Amino acid sequence: MGVVLANSSGLLAKFNPTGSEIVTTYDEIAIVIDVKTGKLLKALQGHKKHINSANFSPSGDSVVTASDDKTVRIWDTKTGSLLSVLEGHTGNVNSANFSPNGEKIATASDDKTVRIWNAKTGVLLNVLQEDIDAFSSADFSPDGTKIITTGDKNAYLWESDTGKKLTIFKGHSALVSSASFSPDGTKVITASWDKSVRVWDSNTGNSLSIFRGQSTITVVPVSFSPDGTKIIIPRDNAVYIYDSNMGKIITVIEVDTEDVNSANFSPDGTKIITASSDGTIRIWLIFPTLEATVTYAKTLLTPRATGEEGEEKLENFRLTCTERKRFFLEELERCKGIETN
Repeated sequence: MGVVLANSSGLLAKFNPTGSEIVTTYDEIAIVIDVKTGKLLKALQGHKKHINSANFSPSGDSVVTASDDKTVRIWDTKTGSLLSVLEGHTGNVNSANFSPNGEKIATASDDKTVRIWNAKTGVLLNVLQEDIDAFSSADFSPDGTKIITTGDKNAYLWESDTGKKLTIFKGHSALVSSASFSPDGTKVITASWDKSVRVWDSNTGNSLSIFRGQSTITVVPVSFSPDGTKIIIPRDNAVYIYDSNMGKIITVIEVDTEDVNSANFSPDGTKIITASSDGTIRIWLIFPTLEATVTYAKTLLTPRATGEEGEEKLENFRLTCTERKRFFLEELERCKGIETN
């Protein structure tokens, strides 16, 4: 059983580095929410079209957003103010990520380029290009020296400083929609429209394991847990957690909504946050000592407005679920009792 934390566009939800806040999106607005209280902290308004990506900086003090308006924007999470606008892409920008030290930003666009920017000054540092229709994602390695990109049937590994192409990960039979590194940087995980997820050796480009599903695994991002021991794969209206070494399913979270578009671990690995096509954002608590994953939510925010203006939408984000807070606490105590018996 899962209970809704918040409503959004249902495309993404990410924790900040401490796990105390999340960022999600509502059309052209990015929203920062307090995890403990469910309170709407900041609304980041300025994009003219739909936001495709939103991520915290390593310090948690800023958020970078990428939009169909062809811009990338950096926001102060404390004040909600716009810090800078990165302009130069000529197509929709599909992803934007900070480097691990927060000094650079990598952006992937439909204009067939990945651009590397100075996060503080907004100066363009480098442009990565490949003969493909579009780049769907770009992310840094844990040490910041490399960048993994996707856009066609392959994933590409580049040097972040020089832009030199290092490795091509070949094996998928359809578009690769996302790729990310393991926490130690030795592996890369990719998700593809061929309904498979693959784990690769990041140095050699060799395929290490393949996860196949009968359901649709396509555009949804997949990733490792913070300790690298697990892999999280959204599939239809469920989330599958695998042992990253054995390839066996550890648990399945039935989200009981429309398709799950995003699923991510909290920084400490004790929670999972999901975003679904019905617009719901859910937080799931993981109790490793229980036989199955126990899931309960904390608070509910529901948008009631349907107007076009951002202010109208934001005025209608409100807490609506005190009863479910009480239910969560009662069920948590019950599960603690089960664990000790």
